[in-house]
Amino acid sequence: MSMHLPGLMLSQSVVVQPTKEGFDVHLGEGQADLGNATTEEACERVCKPLTERAGASLAACLQRVGAVDQASGRSFVAAPTAFVSHARAYKFAELVSSVEDFAASQPNPEEVYVWLDVFSQSQHWLGEVGSAERPCNWDVVFQLTTAAIGHTCLVFSPWRDAVPLRRAWILWEALCTVAAGGEAGRRRLSVQLPPTEAVDFEAALVTEFDAIARAVSRVDSRRAVCFTPDDEAMIHDAIERRLTGGHRGLDALLAEALRGWLASRGRAALARLPEEERGTSKLLNNLGRLLHDQGDLEGAAPLFREALAARRATLGNAHPDTLTSINNLGRLLHDQGDLQGAAPLFREALAARRATLGNAHPDTLTSINSLGSLLHDQGDLQGAAPLFREALAASRATLGDAHPDTLAFISNLGSLLYAQGDLEGAAPLFREALAASRATLGDAHPVTLAFIRNLGSLLYAQGDLQGPAPLFREALAASRATLGDAHPDTLTSIYNLGSLLQAQGDLEGAALLRREALAVRRATLGDAHPDTLTSINQLGLVLHDKGDLEGAALLYREALAESRATLGDAHLSMVQLINNLGSVLQDQGDLEGAAPLFREALAVRRATLGDTHPLTLGSIYSLGSLLQAQGDLEGALVCFMEELDGCTAHYGDAHQETRSSAQGVVRLLKSMGRASDAVRVGTMYSCHSTSDEDEDEDEDEDEDADADSDSDSDSSN
Repeated sequence: MSMHLPGLMLSQSVVVQPTKEGFDVHLGEGQADLGNATTEEACERVCKPLTERAGASLAACLQRVGAVDQASGRSFVAAPTAFVSHARAYKFAELVSSVEDFAASQPNPEEVYVWLDVFSQSQHWLGEVGSAERPCNWDVVFQLTTAAIGHTCLVFSPWRDAVPLRRAWILWEALCTVAAGGEAGRRRLSVQLPPTEAVDFEAALVTEFDAIARAVSRVDSRRAVCFTPDDEAMIHDAIERRLTGGHRGLDALLAEALRGWLASRGRAALARLPEEERGTSKLLNNLGRLLHDQGDLEGAAPLFREALAARRATLGNAHPDTLTSINNLGRLLHDQGDLQGAAPLFREALAARRATLGNAHPDTLTSINSLGSLLHDQGDLQGAAPLFREALAASRATLGDAHPDTLAFISNLGSLLYAQGDLEGAAPLFREALAASRATLGDAHPVTLAFIRNLGSLLYAQGDLQGPAPLFREALAASRATLGDAHPDTLTSIYNLGSLLQAQGDLEGAALLRREALAVRRATLGDAHPDTLTSINQLGLVLHDKGDLEGAALLYREALAESRATLGDAHLSMVQLINNLGSVLQDQGDLEGAAPLFREALAVRRATLGDTHPLTLGSIYSLGSLLQAQGDLEGALVCFMEELDGCTAHYGDAHQETRSSAQGVVRLLKSMGRASDAVRVGTMYSCHSTSDEDEDEDEDEDEDADADSDSDSDSSN
C-alpha cells in the first residue's frame, strides 16, 4: 500500500479499479435497483447492506477475499492513484460514467485506481471522534487522503448550475489537493464532466463561452453547505483554522484551478477544429479573451492575431466581427504597454465604425472610449478630452442621462478632468454618476461601488483625508459581501482604503490591507501577473514609508525581475518598479546603484510617453534629486529646469505641480549661491522661498505619483 492513515481502517488505502467489471463487482445484484438513483441512494440500497455484517468499506471487503477480474487477473483493489470528489445528491450512473471516462483519459488507464468514498470509506458508524476507531474527523481524513494520493478528479456536474461549487465537502477536498504542495506536477486537480453533459459543454465553448466562465467563477465557500449542520460547521471551521487566508484563500485557489481547466478545454476544442474553420471560429476569440482576462497576455496575443488575420481575409476589414478582433488586439497591446502598437488599431476600428455604423452607435462609442483611454494613458489629455466629451454627449442624447453607458462616460470624463488637475470640474461629474447609479442600480451594485471609489479618490486628491474614509469603507464592505474577498473590485477597494490609511499615517493598517491584496493575487493570478506585480509594488511603498528599506527592496527586486521577464524592459509598470527600487537604494545611501535605475526609467518614459508626460517629469525630478545628492549641482539644475519647463507646458504656470517644481529650482539656485536667478524664477512663478522648510514636500515625488497611479480611480479604460 502507498500510504497508511492510523486508526481509519484498511479502507483508507484501498480502492476500486474504475472499469465496468469493477463497478459490477462492487454493486452486485443491487445495481438493478439503481436506475436513476442518486449516489446517496446507491450507498443506502447497495453498499451499506452488503457491508453491514463486516462493518467495513466495500473495497476492504473485496480486498479481504482477494477479488480479481477473471479476464485480466488484475485485482479490483489496490493502492489509489486518484481521489474522486463528487456530490452525492446527483445521479450515481453519471458518477460511474464520469469516473470511467476519467480513467480512460489517463496515460495508463489499466493502472488507474480511484478512491471513491461510497466504496473506499466505511459507511458505518465508527464511533465518536477521538476514539480508537475514529481518532480524527472527516476533514482530516480527506485532507490526508487527497494529499497522499496527489491527484483529485472533481466531477463537475451539473456544470451550468455549478452545484459542486456549493458543496462544502467538495470544496474542501479540491482545496486540499490544490494546496498540498509537493513535487511539481504531482499534485493536481482534474475536472471531469459526465458524458451526458460533455456534448452540451463543447457546444457552449463556442456559443456560450461567457456563461461557462461565469459558472466556473462562482466559488463562494462561505455559502457552501452540507447535508448535516455539524459537518457544515466543522468544514467551515477547518477552512478558517487550517488554510492561510481561510475562505478567501480557498475561493482564490479553486477559481484559479477552474479557470486553468477551462482554458485547457478551450485549447483542446480549438485544436480539434478543421483548419478552414479555426480562424473564424468564435472559440478562437473567446479563448483569447479568457487568457487575456487571466493575465496570460502572451498566450492571448497569437490567438487574437490569428483571429484578426482570418477575419480580414474572409470577412473584409470593415466587417463587425473584424472590427471586434481589431479592438481586442488593440486592448491587448494597450494592456501590454505597447501604446504605439495599439493606437493604429483603435483608430482603424473607430474610423470604420463611424463610416458603417454612424457616430452614435454603441460600438462606435466603445471605439471612441478605447481611443480616448489610450490617449489618456499616453499623457495626451488634450487629445482624449474631445473624444470623451463626444461619447458622453452622444450617449446622453441617445440613451439618456441614467443609462449605464452614459454613467461610464460621465465617469471617464470626470477621470480625465481629475488627471488634468481640474478637480472642481471632475467633482460634479463623479457626484452625478454616483447619485444616478444609487437611484437606478442600488447602493451595492458594482457600478455604484466604482463611482463611490471614484468620488472618494477625488476627495483624497483634494487633500480631504476624512471625507473619503466612509466612502472607501462602504465600497469595501459592499464588495466583500456581494463579490467576495478575491474579486478585482474588492481588491481595488482594499487598495484605496490602504492608500488612505497610508496617507493618514496608519502604516500598520495600510500594510495589513496591502498584504491581503497581495496574498489573494498571488493565489489567483500567480506571481508574475501584472496585477500581482502592482500589489508587490504597493506593499513595497508602505514598507518604504515605514522605514523597512530592506523589505521594500526585496519586494521591488522580485517584482522587477518578474516584470522584465513577462512584460519586457519597456513596459510602464516595469519602469515604475525601476524607479521605486532606485528610490530605496538612494535612501539606503547607494547612490551609485540608484543612478543607472533612474536613467533607465527616464529613457523608457521619454521614448514611450514623451518629454512632458507627468511620469516622465517625475523621472527627470528623481534623477535631478540624485545628482544633487551626489554633489553634481549643475547636472541637477539641468534636470530641475527641464522638469519646470515640462510642468509649465503640461499644467500651466499657476498649477500647484508647476509651483512646486519652481520652488525646487529656487532652493537649488540658492544653494548654488545664485540668489539673483532664484529671485527671478521665484518672481516668475510667484513662489519665493526664503527657507528650506518646505523641502520635504517634494521628496519622493515620482514614487508617490507612481503609487497613486495604479488604481485609485475606476475610469472605464
